[in-house]
Amino acid sequence: MKQPVIITTWVIFWTIAYFVLLSIFASSSEWQNVDYIYTFIFMLTLMAAVGTNEYSRRRLLTGRKYGLWLLRLFVIGVAFASVNQLIFNRLIDYILPGYYFISYYSLVDLLKFFEGFLVLTTLISLSIERFSIRERKGHGGVQSTLEPGESTFPF
Repeated sequence: MKQPVIITTWVIFWTIAYFVLLSIFASSSEWQNVDYIYTFIFMLTLMAAVGTNEYSRRRLLTGRKYGLWLLRLFVIGVAFASVNQLIFNRLIDYILPGYYFISYYSLVDLLKFFEGFLVLTTLISLSIERFSIRERKGHGGVQSTLEPGESTFPF
């Protein structure tokens, strides 16, 4: 697949994810500034987890180390869910002193969000890679610009 298509795929995914999470996190039926900010910061920690997983996935799955990758997937989820909890429980008041954030999510709840996103984005990346392989083999009629081992994640 061409790089603009890959980037567009991820932009659409993260935009949809933002508004879905915004709907989940909104404190009322009308979205407030604090809801946008909370969701944005939450998304930054999700994106960091997904980027870390993407790097790890390429290295480990190429080497056929599936068990180690699954273990890392879990550890990445726990680590970034913990960072998210730290940010919203301890640091956010220093980062944005004009806002009052309350995060009701336990580490287990956050882990569900993070592991869900890690699995979903892995499936998207693997699908993009599969389409790229098909194109390179001539089944798609278009030559791919994605080389073996190159990331399907835009950063």
